[in-house]
Amino acid sequence: MDLSVIIVSYNVKYFLGQCLLSVRKASNSIDCEIFVVDNNSADGYCSMAKSQFHGIELIMNSTNRGFSAANNQALKLATYRLSLNRKEVFPFRFFQTIYGLKCYLNKYY
Repeated sequence: MDLSVIIVSYNVKYFLGQCLLSVRKASNSIDCEIFVVDNNSADGYCSMAKSQFHGIELIMNSTNRGFSAANNQALKLATYRLSLNRKEVFPFRFFQTIYGLKCYLNKYY
C-alpha cells in the first residue's frame, strides 16, 4: 500500500462526495486505500457511498465520537497515513506528489 487516506464524516453529504471524487482522481496511479469514518450521520450518504465508491473502507459509528476519536479508528488500520478534511478537493496527481515525498524521506532520512 502506497498511501492511506482517512476522511472523517458527519452530515456532509455533498462535500464528502466531492472529496471522494477528487481523491479518486488525485490518486489514479498509486496504490491507495481510502477510509471513511462516519460519526452517525443522518444525511443518508454513507449507505450510498459504499456502492458509489467501490473499494473504500467504510467505518460507521453508532454515535458521534468526534473528529479525533473517529480519525484514530482509521489510523489503527491504515498503512501510510494522510488525514483529510471532508471539504477538501485535490488536483489531479496530488497524491503522487505526496507519495514521492514519502519515498524520498524514507530513502534519505
